[in-house]
Amino acid sequence: MRYVILVLISLSLLAGGCKPSKQAHGQKWTETELKSLQGKTRDEVQEILGKPNGFYTRNAEGRWHYSDLLLDQEGSGSPKKVWLVIYFSQFGDQRATHVEIHDHQ
Repeated sequence: MRYVILVLISLSLLAGGCKPSKQAHGQKWTETELKSLQGKTRDEVQEILGKPNGFYTRNAEGRWHYSDLLLDQEGSGSPKKVWLVIYFSQFGDQRATHVEIHDHQ
């Protein structure tokens, strides 16, 4: 009985410590917000967008790929789906050096 209670407490603490990323909630991003990721460290990018989930992240070689981000077109229709590639420096604290936004075709 004690073990069951201990397991339940442990699971509740683990679940409480997990915060969903903005990406998971269908966050709408502006182009300015996405481009402003340039200069941020990997940890800062992960804090903002969550873990990378795209194909190119498997063989990262200094880049992270995010798929299915919603780009707010700021008054010109509904948000469109884009994918994002962030290139990181391989030196120092590995800051983002380039951010590419690509339309889904």
